[in-house]
Amino acid sequence: MERTLVKTAIYSFITSFSALLVLIDRTGISEDFNEVGSSWATPYPDFFFMILKYSIIISIIIVISVYFIKMKLFIGFFPLLFVALGLLNYMFLTNDLVLTLFLLFYGVVFAIYNIIKKNYKTIAFISIIVVIGLLALFIVFWVLRN
Repeated sequence: MERTLVKTAIYSFITSFSALLVLIDRTGISEDFNEVGSSWATPYPDFFFMILKYSIIISIIIVISVYFIKMKLFIGFFPLLFVALGLLNYMFLTNDLVLTLFLLFYGVVFAIYNIIKKNYKTIAFISIIVVIGLLALFIVFWVLRN
């Protein structure tokens, strides 16, 4: 059991750090109300600490999930739990889209797993419907903002 958790922690950290390093852009362009554009860039130390923070959070979430799966605890409620955590993360904790999308994606993965295993289908479908609704809201607000 410990060996599995240690391997999970190491591999999830390396994978999430590598994926975030590739996917997160450290530069951007913003416009003010006069439509004057300005570019910004996150300094490298702040950028790597941000990626390190997200990688540690993702690794902890995955290790706890693997522990619960191995112990066969709460596996039916994982999809709804991760969807709720993603929504609460966006609304109250960080207002950050990266970790929120990760939690929503993880909830959908567990929902699909439960549908394939034919366990807890109702909770899985509710989780998928909530994620689809949230993604539709994100897209609508993004379109209205631009």
